[in-house]
Amino acid sequence: MKSNKGFSLVELVIVIAIMAILVGLMAPNLVRYIEKTKVSHDVQFADSIKRAVELAMSDPDVFNSESYVRPVSNEMGVCVAYAGDAFSDAVYETLGLNSYAEVLGNLRSKDCTAIMIQIDPDTDKVSVQINGSHADAMGGSSPIIVK
Repeated sequence: MKSNKGFSLVELVIVIAIMAILVGLMAPNLVRYIEKTKVSHDVQFADSIKRAVELAMSDPDVFNSESYVRPVSNEMGVCVAYAGDAFSDAVYETLGLNSYAEVLGNLRSKDCTAIMIQIDPDTDKVSVQINGSHADAMGGSSPIIVK
């Protein structure tokens, strides 16, 4: 009598087919989870930006009333952190970055187009908004806003 110690071709094909079905079912969830982690990273980064701005605002040597008035537009968006002034330098130093382009480079979600920092001159409250394609709970797209 002949002893077979391996798998037959049919058994291997069945196992491969089952694995392909499982991968096909799990792949969309994996992609969704990866995008959620990217959005979560961006929310935390927006909070870091907010805290860096608040820290810069607390230093009277780098923050004054002129900082409210001079938002700068550039090809990437609008930001109150200006190139070359003490306020933006303090914000960038706190974040460990050198420029607005590096700040945008730290975002993980797809199609991030701008970071807007708004400071309310009456209450000194800071809000940070990241515009781009961030999936929300309803399956749509909305900006990340940290107040």
